[in-house]
Amino acid sequence: MSFTNKLLTVMGAFPNADLWETTLQVPTVKITDQNVRGNILTEHLEIVTPDGDVLPALLQYRTNLTAPAPGMLCLHQTTGDRAIGKREPAGLAGDPEFAYGYELAQRGFVTLMPDYPKFGAYPVTESEIYEGLGYESITLKALVNHRTALSFLANLDQVDRHKIGCMGHSLGGSNTLFLACFDQRIKVIAVSCGFSTFAAYAQNHPQKNLRGWSRSDKYMPLIHTQFQDDPALMPFDFPELMSYLAPLPMFINAPKYDDVFPFQGVKPTLLQLKERYKTLGKSDRFEAHSPEVGHGFPEEIRDRAYHFIKTHLNDDAGVD
Repeated sequence: MSFTNKLLTVMGAFPNADLWETTLQVPTVKITDQNVRGNILTEHLEIVTPDGDVLPALLQYRTNLTAPAPGMLCLHQTTGDRAIGKREPAGLAGDPEFAYGYELAQRGFVTLMPDYPKFGAYPVTESEIYEGLGYESITLKALVNHRTALSFLANLDQVDRHKIGCMGHSLGGSNTLFLACFDQRIKVIAVSCGFSTFAAYAQNHPQKNLRGWSRSDKYMPLIHTQFQDDPALMPFDFPELMSYLAPLPMFINAPKYDDVFPFQGVKPTLLQLKERYKTLGKSDRFEAHSPEVGHGFPEEIRDRAYHFIKTHLNDDAGVD
């Protein structure tokens, strides 16, 4: 079984056989609003996904771009106020520590921030996703949305389609990893607080299992119904997933005191990845930092991530 098929045994089957390939087509998009802050243009978008859904998103880029720039899909975390969603990475609401979409736009990237299902301006219900659209997990629905968003981003006149990456924090970090497994158009990833081994996660969970990962309102219910919330029964784990992505350029922010993705399950993964990239002769494509903070993304580490992204997109389009 291929690794992506292993993932699909947990995410569920696509609602129809043609859906995944259809996500490569340029979607229909409506601009509902736009405004300028400083030299950054923000466009409010409605992206029609191949399953007939409408995905709210924000696009940001500098008003003085003179040539196609690298593009970044920037995925938001589980915002404390679910209504914030995509506005946090866009620097329009929430914690400025997670405004990486806006900060990248300031540096000359074209950034796209979609809402995750049930967040922001995306009030889709679980019933609409599971019964209405036929998905078996919100993770899979998000995967379809994110690939559709990537197709929109890659076909913008302002974007160099050969220089596209993805980054995210927490929920956004996990989904950055999932998307990268399925879409080779992504040339670099930056992941903040998005993973730990399932065993360590379960040990850290109040119920000592994977119930957090199997919640039907955000992740993959099959972890509960088919795999009993048991790490030992899972057909994949994050060390395997991230090794599968090598030698894709990968930046990791993994704080030592993260209370969501415990460091005891992160540290061995980082050591394994470091050895994996070294074996492939691509040590320069892997960079990891473990600041002594909690579930955060400190400014110094964000700056290092932006430098890493710029370097590995081999940018010559004037990115600062």
